Amino acid sequence: IGTLIAIVGVVIIIGLPQERPPLFPVLCIIAGGAFWAFGQVLIRKYSKDDGELTLKANAILGVPQLLVATWLLEQGQWQSIISATWIEWATLAFVCIVGFYGGYLAWFALLKRTTMDEAAPWILLMTPIGLVAAVLILGERMTLVQIVGALILMAGLGIVNGIGVPRRFLQRRRVML
Repeated sequence: IGTLIAIVGVVIIIGLPQERPPLFPVLCIIAGGAFWAFGQVLIRKYSKDDGELTLKANAILGVPQLLVATWLLEQGQWQSIISATWIEWATLAFVCIVGFYGGYLAWFALLKRTTMDEAAPWILLMTPIGLVAAVLILGERMTLVQIVGALILMAGLGIVNGIGVPRRFLQRRRVML
């Protein structure tokens, strides 16, 4: 119920598009999300390390795939590399180190200590955090509807974690240390 409430909050924040999006890209996003989620469950079940080795393997095995994809699907890569400013390189370093490496280390640490049903709903926090970052960094406006959606999302996450839920409804959770 808490996760469903949180998803309703995400839907309110995002809103409905002005035009119906094409079906194929929507299906690709849904498939990508499903594959990622299934992979996280497999990591949770089969990973024997603290997450750092898994993260390094993902990065090492992902680089060749990204190079091939960019070679096949993009243009102007070399021009972008030679014309990039220090701010663009610093931004890339931040995304790689903090956004990818730090984010996944925290995620893998969470997966080792909690069950998937406790960990997975927190992914929904990307929506309000992205909204606040867009306001602070890009100067975008946050609407009252988006604020209400974020509050609903947070309430849903609170329910998932037992905040405000009567004790008789809470099951004893198994936490792995």
